[in-house]
Amino acid sequence: MFAGTTILVVEDNPDHVGLIKAVISKGLTGAEVRVALLCEGARSYLRGDWAAYDDDCQNNPLPDLIVLDLWLPDGTGFELLEWIAGRHWLKNIPVIMFTASKKPEHARRAVELGVRRYLQKPAHFGSLVSAIKDELQAADEHDNSGSRSRSVGR
Repeated sequence: MFAGTTILVVEDNPDHVGLIKAVISKGLTGAEVRVALLCEGARSYLRGDWAAYDDDCQNNPLPDLIVLDLWLPDGTGFELLEWIAGRHWLKNIPVIMFTASKKPEHARRAVELGVRRYLQKPAHFGSLVSAIKDELQAADEHDNSGSRSRSVGR
């Protein structure tokens, strides 16, 4: 059901990356998970700089959804969200913030910047998978083309 779905996880903690990848692969069979450990790595991926070959974006598809941590070694999730908002080809990608921050002002700011869901760690990873499924379904319903491929426009 999720074959062809690409999820970009922006998370610097290797343990969290492993857990997130495991629950996504179990809960969303066929989804491909790409990982960026830093804000700059996420920007590089989203610009298309990670392509393994020089053939459009076939090997570096735009993600269907982003799972984003708030605190990263080279910046914040807020900074990355502001960068994404400035690129028309990225603005409609759903973002779920998955963070340890329990501050209400962080959740408010994330929503102001376009985050669809704000989940606090430690959370039951099943709630992360449910949120991802819900957001992917909502994005599919919003997408008039019926195709999840959004590799054009970079």
